Amino acid sequence: MIYLTALGNGVLVLGSHRRAVDLLDKQSANFSDRPASVIFEMMDIGWNFGLMRYGTSNPIMYEETKAYLRKVNTHPNDVFEDTQFLPEESDPNYAALETVARNVSGLAFFAGVETTGISGVATLWVLASYPEVQAKPQAEIDAVVGSVNEVGRWYTVAPLGVPHSNTEDDEYDGYFIPNGTIIFQNNWAMMHDPDVFEKPFKFIPERYIKDGKIDPSVPDTERAAFGHGRRIYPGRNFSNDALFLLVASLLATYTLTAPKDEKGNVAPMKFEGQNLAVN
Repeated sequence: MIYLTALGNGVLVLGSHRRAVDLLDKQSANFSDRPASVIFEMMDIGWNFGLMRYGTSNPIMYEETKAYLRKVNTHPNDVFEDTQFLPEESDPNYAALETVARNVSGLAFFAGVETTGISGVATLWVLASYPEVQAKPQAEIDAVVGSVNEVGRWYTVAPLGVPHSNTEDDEYDGYFIPNGTIIFQNNWAMMHDPDVFEKPFKFIPERYIKDGKIDPSVPDTERAAFGHGRRIYPGRNFSNDALFLLVASLLATYTLTAPKDEKGNVAPMKFEGQNLAVN
């Protein structure tokens, strides 16, 4: 763990999978807030549940009341008919239903598409760079699961994840964590920890397979892209399904190879991908 102060704010960086699980998963009731972000407010993306702070404010009823008054002002003859249904429509769940449905669907698409696109590009590069890896899942398509998991580990889409924040003071492992600390999970370090993953900088899908099945003892690499605890991204299923279909279809249909120069020699490839960073 690393703790520092930046611009008056306490910042805690978790560098191991165990510590991230201890705080963000097991103590999620306290460590599931998000730090305030002026940039998000300026971008008007407060609807994004994944970035929303904990709170009790609910402006939906206020906005719906203003909308009703505008309607009455425009069509005063309908005021009695509209008022007749106010008890039913004044239910907060009724007023929020459309907004919540739109935002949840949008968040799933937002998270899933972004991570799928980045991981998909990394997958193409890896398969072309490691032809010996590509041949194995082509022989047995079930091994694609290992390839997909290894892509998420080998190329960490969100190296520092989305920051959490704690709503109350806490003490962990002898250290005091003050209220409002900005907490980052160093996903890159976790996914390249040599004590957890043998040869962490090599692309080895077989590390997830044991006796032809997924080995549950290997740490879940999904957390590196989608976070921990109560704030894990709901779009992860969308992304995982899309990436699995992409890799399985490519391996079943094509054999990817690295480009060759005019002399027929394999030309070196350079991977230029993008990482997600949320400030």
